[in-house]
Amino acid sequence: MSNLLASTSRVQSDLEGLILDSSEFAALENKLKIFCPFEAVNMVHAEIRHSSFLSSMMDPYRPHGFGIRFLRYLIDNIVKTLSPGNLEISRLELHTADFEDADIRREWNRIDVLVTLNEIKFVIAFELKIHARESKGQLLRYREVVEKQWPSPDWKHLFLLLTPQDREPTDEVWKAITYETIVETIDAFLETDKSGIDMARMMLSAYAGMMRREHMEDAELNEIAAKLWREHREALIFLMENQPDATGGLGEHLKNEAATVGDRASSEEVKIKPDISSNNSTRFYICNWDSYPAMKMGDGWTSTKRLLLIELQTSKQGVYAMLVLGPGNNEIRKSIFDTINTNAKVSGNLAPKYKRLFGTWLVKFKEDDQDFDPDKTFETVTIKLKSFVEENVEPISKAIENSLSENR
Repeated sequence: MSNLLASTSRVQSDLEGLILDSSEFAALENKLKIFCPFEAVNMVHAEIRHSSFLSSMMDPYRPHGFGIRFLRYLIDNIVKTLSPGNLEISRLELHTADFEDADIRREWNRIDVLVTLNEIKFVIAFELKIHARESKGQLLRYREVVEKQWPSPDWKHLFLLLTPQDREPTDEVWKAITYETIVETIDAFLETDKSGIDMARMMLSAYAGMMRREHMEDAELNEIAAKLWREHREALIFLMENQPDATGGLGEHLKNEAATVGDRASSEEVKIKPDISSNNSTRFYICNWDSYPAMKMGDGWTSTKRLLLIELQTSKQGVYAMLVLGPGNNEIRKSIFDTINTNAKVSGNLAPKYKRLFGTWLVKFKEDDQDFDPDKTFETVTIKLKSFVEENVEPISKAIENSLSENR
């Protein structure tokens, strides 16, 4: 009992130091405590709203006051970042082109954004992704329908896959660009070009800020966070594990029934069981890997010290499943990452602490859904988690076990 009281007292003291006395916490709060119209309308993770906003800003005939300037600046900056040897058009051709005849289309044949420049016969297709990956054959289908409508050699083409990280497209003709390119373009445009009405400039600036907070690395924020974790680890863990469940109890229900979920979602080849969870993060370890000491060389994630876990994140947007490589021994982390990357292409590089290897939505919630059924949603999560295990974890399981066996 005395140990419990002492632990409670330490957490309370740490919370007071964090919230009342920490200058780093105040700086972090000030940097993040910003009203954002995009966050207010729940746009952060909604791909269709990103493409609607960007296409509106690109369109010379929308009432933002930029005319053709933002579109020209954006296309030029994108082309500048790509390898010129692989492009059908040069920056000089674009510079001399008449953008007044630009036609911007949303969801033409389900393509997120399509730009055509008729004078120089140039068409650009944008496919935007936030969390989801392109479906099988999606990019190839889109390319074929564009090339049929605007055939070579009369027309030149540029196909762009826009993602938060540098994700390799499934169709080799498509070029990968990151949202960082878009955000840097917006920043530079607003700095050098003073056109546009005040509201449109504010919206572009707010969009860039939202993307930096939600989908990009921020060195200053990362440094502040690292110091806070060093000095207030117990308080931060307590706050994380006890944050309110934003889904009407679904997250807590998944945590409480994690053993049942794990049993039902296990496949014949891969068995999963609950690890340490919270109301909004339900975690599972892979039994097949648990006998290998290297898999328990983690540090700073869960108390079990497991390095590689399946995590279900429950939020207002839905339930997202992912295989995550947590912090720990750098050599072992790199070995695990390289093994997985060799056997199943992983997007991006190995991050220093947490690396999401695979991810998919198990359930997406609709806004203001009046027919939300927690029991039905729980069943759907369980069924789709089993598919996630079979489709994503099974294919790499043997490779990981072989690698761990060799390094025992």
